[in-house]
Formats: sequence, structure tokens, C-alpha cells
Amino acid sequence: MTFCLIKPLAERFKQMIKSGKIDIDKLMDMTSQERNQYFKDIFGEDRIAKEVNALFESKLLLKHQKTGLVNWAKQITGIKPEVKNTLIDRIIKMKEILKPETEQAFLQDLVSKRLGTDITLLEAKKIADLSEKITSLENWKTKNERVAYGRAKMNLNEYVNSLNPKKANLITNVAGVPRSLMASLDLSAPLNQGWGMISRKQFYTNLGPMLKAALNKDNYLDLQADIITRPNYKSAKKAGLRLTDLSEKLEMREEQFMSSLLDKVPGIAASQRAYTGFLNKLRMDVFDDLVKKAERNGEDVGIGSKVLEDIAKVVNNFTGGAKVGKVEGAVPILNAAFFSPRKIASTLNILNPRNYIDPKISATARRAAIRNLVGS
Repeated sequence: MTFCLIKPLAERFKQMIKSGKIDIDKLMDMTSQERNQYFKDIFGEDRIAKEVNALFESKLLLKHQKTGLVNWAKQITGIKPEVKNTLIDRIIKMKEILKPETEQAFLQDLVSKRLGTDITLLEAKKIADLSEKITSLENWKTKNERVAYGRAKMNLNEYVNSLNPKKANLITNVAGVPRSLMASLDLSAPLNQGWGMISRKQFYTNLGPMLKAALNKDNYLDLQADIITRPNYKSAKKAGLRLTDLSEKLEMREEQFMSSLLDKVPGIAASQRAYTGFLNKLRMDVFDDLVKKAERNGEDVGIGSKVLEDIAKVVNNFTGGAKVGKVEGAVPILNAAFFSPRKIASTLNILNPRNYIDPKISATARRAAIRNLVGS
């Protein structure tokens, strides 16, 4: 929500500025902590003090400080609109804030407000270093350099998430343990969820990477980094292609491993990496291949197009990754009650004749579904 002082406090604050009781020059010479205390003495509440200070500090970054401070005064009376950005986008825009030369220059309240968690000076420096690493690698030329760029982005995202981690629901987490144990200590992804792609070369070319992911965590991370830096990655995510990970968000995991309680068990961890890595790369490889075919056929493959959505659905259906309902967060709960709800939904979609004959569905997607079904 956009921060806004209640009317009595806003009027009092404006009068204090006009009368000179609030000295702008004095505020600019204070540290972030000193300003917090200053505003707390005025407003009597720590939360309000931090909000006001965060807005004040945001305007210190502007070249024209006078204009910025006027805008700041307007914002705390409720004029500022809410701005929503992705986490990484916000961090990139905050780089000046996150490179403090001294603690006084560190605008801690603003950083905390934008990240949604309180962070220390050392943590801010760590974020700055990780952001600089991304910037230094973004002009990659080779695949290895692209993977290194992807790993840098993953490292930043993982670190920021660790500052304010989202823990999985304990009951749901525990309920997923038996399934994780059953799927562990084997390499079952190809014939469990990947069987629908058995007629495609991508099925076989990904057996090697699956084994490497099982043997070494770095191989798994490199595989994930390769995927998130591909040209079609954003299109795939927008289209709904099922790409998973091993995070605390259970809905982002494969159905066989919807519990984070066993992540550090060596044999189980290897199985998780192999399972997730195989399906992610298989899905992305087939998606890339079908997008090229659709483009050659003159279909609209622009980001957000229905053609891409149709292709993503076909890939998901034949790799056990079909969407279940409208609320993704409910899948872990369904997974605890039913055995593999996504796989069940995928099978039902595969058996639905509409997906093969409906002219409203992309011709490339329909042909791919038929090929997958008959195995030719």
C-alpha cells in the first residue's frame, strides 16, 4: 500500500516545515538512524518515522535535491502512487543506494522498504556486490559466459530470498515426505513424467545432463542457469511452461518432491536434482524446438501469444506438468490428498480429443500433440 500520513499529522508536519522547526539541511547531515529517531520524536511512532525517513532518503538520490524534497513532502501526504516492480528490477534500480561509501551514506530505510525486510549494512554491501557481478557478465558472448551470467542472477535471487525466507507450510511439507522418499534414490523422471516425449530426440539428449545433475550440484545449477538465460525463457514463463526448482515454495517443485525436509539428505538431494533438471531441460528444449517450427509456419510466436500458450500446454501435458485449477498455491495441498494431481490432469488432457482437432488451437501445437501421442 502507498504510505500516507493521517490528516492531522500531515498538517502538523507541513506547518513544522513552513515554520522552520524541521530543518532540511540538518536532516541531510544526519545518519539514517539519527533521522529515524528525529522523526520518531516528532510522530511518536517508529513505523511512521521509518516510512517518512524512507521517502526522504529516496529523494536524496535525485540530482535536483530541492525538487526531490518538495516531491517528498507531497508524497507523505498521500499523493505518491503505488509502484510495483519485480524484485530483480527493483534491485537494479536501487544500485546507487546499495553502494554506500560510509554508514551515513547508507540509506537503510529506503532499502528495507523496497526489499520488504530489514537489512544490515553488510547485507546491503553483499547485495551490491552480487548486483555488480550480474552487470559485469551481462554482455556475454559464449554459452559458458551466458551460464555464468545466469548463475550470478540465481545467486542474487537466492541471497535476497534468504534475508526474508518464505517457509513452507509444515503440515503440507510433512505430508510430502513419503512421496519424496518413494521417488528418491532412483532416476525415474524419464519414464514417470517424461514418457510422453519418448519419441523425441530431446528425451534422449537429456539423459546425460540428468546423470550429471545427480552427481554434482554445480551441474544442476548450470543447467538451471542455462534455461533462465535462453532467448525464449521469458516467453515460456509467460506462456505457462512448467519450469520448476527446489525452493521453499512447494508449488514450484515437481510433484514427486513436494517437501523441503529431505533436501540435505545426500541420496535424496541427488534424485531431486536429476528429476527436476531432466524435466526442466526437456520441457525447455521441446518448447524451443516447437517455437521455431511455429515461426517457420507463419504463426504468431510473439511473447504473450496464444500460439505460445498452446505449445506450452502440449509440452506440459506430455511431461506431467499440466496446470491444476486456478490457484497454483493449492497444488501442494492437493498433492497431499491425491497422488500426483498434475499428472492426472495431464493424462486427462492427453485423452481429450479436442486438443488434436480444435482449429482454434495452434496447428504446430496440434501436430506436436499427435506426434507425441502416436510416437512417430
